[in-house]
Amino acid sequence: MRKSVLEKNAIGMYGYNSILGGASSLIVGDGGIGIYSRGGDVTLNLGSKIKIGKNKATGIYYAQKEWKYF
Repeated sequence: MRKSVLEKNAIGMYGYNSILGGASSLIVGDGGIGIYSRGGDVTLNLGSKIKIGKNKATGIYYAQKEWKYF
């Protein structure tokens, strides 16, 4: 089991194709973001948990890359 506890205005995970493993716990405070993804898949395995603060907090923020058309 992996447990990450972060304070206010923090980002728990940042990346592309993010995976929160089973039995993992991610806790972020007010104004924080649990998972910030820049694309790909975001996978929450069975048994994983995200707990966020009460004020202006986000569980999963997905910022898809801007597509360029040729």
